[in-house]
Amino acid sequence: MNYLVISPISLFFVPWAIVLTFYSFSATENLVELPTSLIVLLNFIFLIFSLVTALVYISYRDERKLISTLAYEPSSTRRLRKTINIQLTIWFIGTIFEIFKSGGLPIFWAIFDDPRNYTDFGIPSFHGLMNGIYFSLFACLYYYYMVTKDKRFLLYTLIMLSWPIFMLGRGIMLTALVQMGIIYIFFVRIEIKTFVFLIIFSLLIVIGFGVIGNTRGDSSPFFYLVAGDYEYIFYLLPDGFLWFYIYMTSPLSNLAYNFNTLNPVWDFYYSSVNLFPSFLRPAILDRADAFAFVDDNLNVSTIFASSHSDFGAMGDFVLISILALWAGFWFKNMFTSIAYILPYSLVGSILFFSIFYNLFLLYPYIFATILLGLVAKFINR
Repeated sequence: MNYLVISPISLFFVPWAIVLTFYSFSATENLVELPTSLIVLLNFIFLIFSLVTALVYISYRDERKLISTLAYEPSSTRRLRKTINIQLTIWFIGTIFEIFKSGGLPIFWAIFDDPRNYTDFGIPSFHGLMNGIYFSLFACLYYYYMVTKDKRFLLYTLIMLSWPIFMLGRGIMLTALVQMGIIYIFFVRIEIKTFVFLIIFSLLIVIGFGVIGNTRGDSSPFFYLVAGDYEYIFYLLPDGFLWFYIYMTSPLSNLAYNFNTLNPVWDFYYSSVNLFPSFLRPAILDRADAFAFVDDNLNVSTIFASSHSDFGAMGDFVLISILALWAGFWFKNMFTSIAYILPYSLVGSILFFSIFYNLFLLYPYIFATILLGLVAKFINR
């Protein structure tokens, strides 16, 4: 079991290291200089995740050796199948209802030039619940395949993976792919061919990211941001590479742009926006941050947007400390049962996508993590 490879520090540090590396190229003109105070904060955050990971890893090293030798019990498999059937039934009925109420699927709206946007799909609040069940069901299906090697469940997993394509939901698709990757890496032996496979898989994701992006709007809509020295390079590469570079680096640029200039409101105003379903939110809570953007077309600002808008750098530090403890809790449980890779796969996705957005305070992610924790507990009873 590859605990260290998918540990909290690994899942948090690797994407941030990639972003900082890309950022240093200055390949687009929307990137601003990183303030020294932001660099200091990031170093403290990396230290927090390192400490949490080290404490869990050292404390449970004996359990790790034990759990890696345990066979998966047939009774656990039966209980997992039961939870899959229940979740699939609920998700399928709810999704058919959403398609009916929405009058179709976004992919067909795009193909047939329907003026509706992909964000018009679904029923507010209920759609978030369905997404939470989707994350849980997807993880359970792939986990079942990894522990039983029943190839039917690999096929079911791939079929479920096609659902975000019909919704044109790149965020949903990428979360599911990271869940899948975390579960896969946890179970397989890390070899050179594993890294080669992951690199090829990642390149396919980048290309697919651009295809879906172009389907949702104009082809290469961000080419106007490309710095002169890099225009020829991005012209030769598939559109997904520019989409990927822009989406990886622009959130950090927005954070840097606001880091020392934004005056916090000193309240939980922005942090509470996405904690509740939309029908429970006051009408005035329309944004999850108070940031100004370097480019209005690029309006995400990493996991720190809401916490920095509320309490500045202190809020960022507190948010990450709580997230590190949350991640450490589920990581710790994996040392007592491999079934806890289920909730941890989603927590790991939150860490991985911290470079983009604060998924930690989105209620579908909180709901799905707790649901997967209950599933893991039910499997182990």
